[in-house]
Parts: sequence; C-alpha cells; structure tokens
Amino acid sequence: MDGTTEDGQNQENDRPFGEMKPTRGLAFVASITRRLPVWIPRRVVYALRRLVKRNLPHAVDAQIFGQGMRLHPRDNLSENRVLFMPQHFDTEERKALSESLHDEFTFLDIGANAGVYSIFMASQLGARGRIISVEPDPEIRQRLEFNVAANGYNNVTIVPKALSDSTGTLRLYVDRENRGQSSLIDSGGTPVEVGCTTLEQLLDDLQIKTPDAMKIDVEGAELSILRPFFESVAPDRFPGLIILESMRRDGLSEAAQLALKNGYRLRKQAKMNVILEKVAE
Repeated sequence: MDGTTEDGQNQENDRPFGEMKPTRGLAFVASITRRLPVWIPRRVVYALRRLVKRNLPHAVDAQIFGQGMRLHPRDNLSENRVLFMPQHFDTEERKALSESLHDEFTFLDIGANAGVYSIFMASQLGARGRIISVEPDPEIRQRLEFNVAANGYNNVTIVPKALSDSTGTLRLYVDRENRGQSSLIDSGGTPVEVGCTTLEQLLDDLQIKTPDAMKIDVEGAELSILRPFFESVAPDRFPGLIILESMRRDGLSEAAQLALKNGYRLRKQAKMNVILEKVAE
C-alpha cells in the first residue's frame, strides 16, 4: 500500500517519526525552496516544486518551524505548501499570534487540518497555554494526532467534530484531491457523516470562558460558526484575536463583516486571511 487508504495511513502512523525520509530529489529541491527569501516571486518556488511533483511521496517527515511534522504533499495543498515554503506560510498571522502570547493563553484552531497552526502555537506556548484543535475529517485528524504525539505535546486537545450552528451530525464533503478543501458545503466531494457542535457549546464543554485567539478555516462555512456565537454569547467571551479565511476578491467575506459589526477592527489583511482584533471596551 502507498498509504492513500485509511488502512494504509494506519500502517504509516505505526512508523515512528523520522522513518519517512524524503527522497534525494525532494530533499534537494526543498533545501533550495526553503532558503529563498520571502521577496522572491512565488512562481520561482512553484517552478522548482514542479521538478518533483510527479514523484512526491504520500508521506514525508520534515521539520516545520523547528517542530517535527509528518506531511502528505500529494493530497493536501496546505501540507505541500508548508513542506516547500514554511517561510511563506501565513507569516503575518503567525506574527500576530506570537505578539499576543501570555501565560495561560488559550488558542482555538478551528479547521486544524494536519496541525500546522496547532503545532506552531504549542511550540510557542509550551506549558504556558492550551490549544484546542477542531478537525472533523477522520483521515486528516489521524495526521493531526500523529503530529501532536510526535512532538510530545500534552497541552493540545483534539476535538473530532465540525463546528456549525447546531449540534448533532452533518455531512462533510471530502475533497480527496486536496483534503484541505473539504467542506460542510456540498462541493462535489465524498460525503462523510461527522459529529458537529456549536462554538458556544464547545467552550462550555471545555470550560473555557474566553479564548485568547481563534483561527477559523472551514472552507466557506465560517458564517455558520460565528453568527450564532455573536448572537447568543456575551461580548466578554469573544476572543481577543480572530484569524479568519477571507479570500474574496470583491471585499471582505460576510463572516469578516459580521465580526466588524460585533466589536472587532481589521488589524491586517493578509494574503489568504484577515486578522481581526477585538476593540477594547
């Protein structure tokens, strides 16, 4: 097996971190792309990446932001990006999070994917804080669990559910070509039944009054998380910082606009996300 099936991934995860080494070609190309300064046009990186595109392994162990991660560059663009270009990966977002850290910091990673944000924040916080990683896709969640365990983090709580405007079950449409684009919105992917809950209920269940920061990347379903939250929760429970996917060319997404109407200001418009900061009362 090449690890592309669930059973194959289970076998792959039985192998300790460090055993899934990159091929010589991949290691050579990645060593170049990772050293390129951020001002180099990305098309240069894409051209170099194409040299090994056809021979990418299903899984490869790599160091990302100084932490070990098992990445799957063939079927997840997010994992591919961070393998070849960690220096380009959400630099403004990571900077904003790093600048906001303090003791007993709580970070919600909603749509955690394979765990790049969760691993980064766990490395920054150490024992000072708590990370809640929400990921409903069973296969992606296995990748997340492996990466958390490989680094020995015990301050990361993985929630095997989707967040939405209700509790119960929903259909997650899995994009097997790019699993990072799996969504609760029917986009033609393979439907999978997953558990779901609301953001308010999640905070109550985990006994979190106010998260310090929250990243939401759920492929277009952000509004279904934020609208009921802002409507039913007291403002003193709103997180101080929200990183929200907002890739619309015609302006801010509805979810971002909703946050602006509920006491947030736009701190930074990054390439793929907006960074929203709660206005002090």
